[in-house]
Amino acid sequence: MSFRLRFWGTRGSIPTPGSATVRYGGNTPSIEVRTPSGSLVVLDAGTGIRELGRALIARANGSPITGDIFLTHAHWDHIQGIPFFAPAFQRGNRFTIWGAKSLAASIRRVVRDQMSPVVFPVAFEELAATFDFRELSDERHNSDGFDVRAFAVRHPGGALGYRFAAREPGEAQLGTAFVYISDNELRAGDASVSTGLMNHTRPVNVSPGYASTVNAAACPTLTAPMSRSLISAITHKSVGSLIV
Repeated sequence: MSFRLRFWGTRGSIPTPGSATVRYGGNTPSIEVRTPSGSLVVLDAGTGIRELGRALIARANGSPITGDIFLTHAHWDHIQGIPFFAPAFQRGNRFTIWGAKSLAASIRRVVRDQMSPVVFPVAFEELAATFDFRELSDERHNSDGFDVRAFAVRHPGGALGYRFAAREPGEAQLGTAFVYISDNELRAGDASVSTGLMNHTRPVNVSPGYASTVNAAACPTLTAPMSRSLISAITHKSVGSLIV
């Protein structure tokens, strides 16, 4: 059993189309995850979620689409694709959007406000799909065949990292795991934050910065094999990954 990840966007701040980025793509962060049970998880909702949405509709062949969208934080480059996510406009589809409790405004309000008539022609209330909003802090959530643990990282406005681990049927211990951290500014001498980060990334006994760095689109699909752990540090322009 394994997780399967596909990177639909990894750029930061703004989309960067053009000849300089055509090889690896210029969309802002959105990662499609298929859990061991086949459930859909989406990590962040930058402009990459637009193409993901098209792919989901094509694969569904008219069947309802359901999934969980985990937002690391509410900066524009991590939510700006939601108004262009085609499954959101189809009745019968259902998504749960997860975000941090520590934001100055609730994740529900932030997502809805970016579709206010003042700044966008389609209001959030006009979306035909059903959206639920849930908030996480430093806690674990059990879902269909996997566990997810959210933990705080250092970024202006507040942000979360996520650790996903497979739950094997009938097994007490968790299986395959990966960690997703998008934005995180570590400071020299900040031992408490570094130690906390290491605790959440165990059993991979290295920091994300130590992982080998490759460009996201050079390996658009990654699989975490059974009984192994994949730690991915998604930064503005690259993906650091290590399989041990």
